[in-house]
Amino acid sequence: MKYVILAVGSLLLSSWSSAFAVEVEDVNVADSATVGGQALVLNGVGVRTKLFFDIYIGALYLPAKSDDAAKVIHSAGNKRVWMHFLYSEVSLDKLVAGWNDGFKNNQSEASMAALQARLDSFNALFSSMIKGDELTFDFVADDTVVFSMVNKQEALLAKISNKHCWLCGWVKNLPMMV
Repeated sequence: MKYVILAVGSLLLSSWSSAFAVEVEDVNVADSATVGGQALVLNGVGVRTKLFFDIYIGALYLPAKSDDAAKVIHSAGNKRVWMHFLYSEVSLDKLVAGWNDGFKNNQSEASMAALQARLDSFNALFSSMIKGDELTFDFVADDTVVFSMVNKQEALLAKISNKHCWLCGWVKNLPMMV
């Protein structure tokens, strides 16, 4: 059964639990994570599909489970969005178009204009993603987003300010699956 995920889109030193909550498309999804020293629980997991193709698994980790998107976006505390790519290759162009559409659909025109330069810099950090690649986005309590790409030649770590704006790109107006 396919689910629309709550969130799509990490501190490399954050730890994953060795226990797994679910298996999705033959991929184990951890039932918990730790971000900034705070224990998080798996809030929801699902598969993003496009034209009948499974593109990636997405999981959202929160301090406590919630089915209220506004609360998730604006609540204090750490959060994690984890993505595991299932499709053979998602080109850089398609990845960037997806990010841009997600943000554009969930921001006012003025907010999007203010965000565009940072979004362009963010998009420039990526390359095409292949099956098995992972992205982890940690939304840290100090209002930053830290992300890493796993299974690339080198792990990439970047810090982006204004976590509410970035989290909204994945969470706002999307159905919740808990």
